[in-house]
Amino acid sequence: MYCKSRKQEFKQLQILFIYQNIQTQSGGGSYDEAGNQKKIGKWVELDEEFNYNKQVTYNGKYKRNGLKVDRQDTSFMCQYSKNFVQMQILQKKNIQWWGMDHMIKKEMRKRLDDGQIWITSFILQKDSFIMVNLIRTVCKQ
Repeated sequence: MYCKSRKQEFKQLQILFIYQNIQTQSGGGSYDEAGNQKKIGKWVELDEEFNYNKQVTYNGKYKRNGLKVDRQDTSFMCQYSKNFVQMQILQKKNIQWWGMDHMIKKEMRKRLDDGQIWITSFILQKDSFIMVNLIRTVCKQ
């Protein structure tokens, strides 16, 4: 787990945030062994404009090839709890619309039975899915 930067090699990066002589570990993670600066494992990254008033972090995992995997969470320092709180919760849900598809097909047949040509491109598949992202902002007092 090394990272070559100029003349130094790093196994792991830890970021400290110092405010009023209080040190807090705010971010960091590990690099791969090859030394080509690829992040691996769990990482906590700070926002580009991270400061006392804007404490936003990005938490996620990296594969061995340096690509992000799984869920990437955004957290912020909530003034009420003095802890990092997850800013948004993204959930992907697969919703099967079989009943809706059946009703649409039935309605189209009713409309098109009066002499119009049935267009096959409008026939919807039974297994059609729709992806939905749900976003919630959470800050408990």
